[in-house]
Amino acid sequence: MGTLSAPVPTPTAPQTRARVVVGVGDPVRDALVLAWARDEVAATGGRLTICRAGPAPTGWPTMDGLMLVDPVFARAVHDVRQRLGGERVDLWLEDGRPDAVLAAAAAGADLVVLGPPTRHRSPAVQLAATADQPVVIMRPGAGSRTAPFAGHVVAAVGSGADAPVVEFAVRYAAAHRLPVAAVHVSTDSVCDFWFDEDTLETHFRVEPPQIGLLAGVVEPVRARYPGVPVRLCAVAGNPADRLRAAGGGALLTVVGRRRHLLRSLSDHLVRTARGPLGVVPAGSGEG
Repeated sequence: MGTLSAPVPTPTAPQTRARVVVGVGDPVRDALVLAWARDEVAATGGRLTICRAGPAPTGWPTMDGLMLVDPVFARAVHDVRQRLGGERVDLWLEDGRPDAVLAAAAAGADLVVLGPPTRHRSPAVQLAATADQPVVIMRPGAGSRTAPFAGHVVAAVGSGADAPVVEFAVRYAAAHRLPVAAVHVSTDSVCDFWFDEDTLETHFRVEPPQIGLLAGVVEPVRARYPGVPVRLCAVAGNPADRLRAAGGGALLTVVGRRRHLLRSLSDHLVRTARGPLGVVPAGSGEG
């Protein structure tokens, strides 16, 4: 088995900010995944661990050796280090099953970033269902400016782990200067309702009970991030369908995971969502 190694002997900065682990298989196919993780670390001032499963290349742990045997991957690592600073980027190269290698690299991390699943038992499916920290599954979004919640970070309330979901979504939105849509989807609703927390603009005559539920979850978090615009939305329909549609315009959709179960709303969206999806386990850190 391989070991964690930082090939460039640069000083290690104190880990006072979040550590993000990104799984990279093919550096060309996973370029968008690596770019999302890089930008997240750039915005939050954290550290990045680039994880790759497979035999350690000949000449490792030097970057010169890596460049000789895998120049595409080496250039991708170099570009990230140029952007973030070499002391903030580690490499974890280990031989073994990708899900086991990623789980080991993610121990103690604050966020894991992966590409979409390509098969039933892919690392994205396994990690999203079992990880102790939030997992982001990076897919390119449709980028529609007319889709519901276009340009927003969507926090799905009622899917499990409501407080951590809203905390993660609002914190991400604050770092990237984005608005949040806190969304409750119910088959009991007859139409869509929304309430803008900043302008106090409404789209209903009688407040539906879901708006009160949303406000109760959002307000404690919003008090810590008062600059983040928030819209409370109660929408009608099937949760999986409505949240999948949200990915057509949302910059990130965040859902909760109540238990270590594969057959759930979060698992369904891991496999089928449009655009980036964050899966947040119940009990993950708040504040």
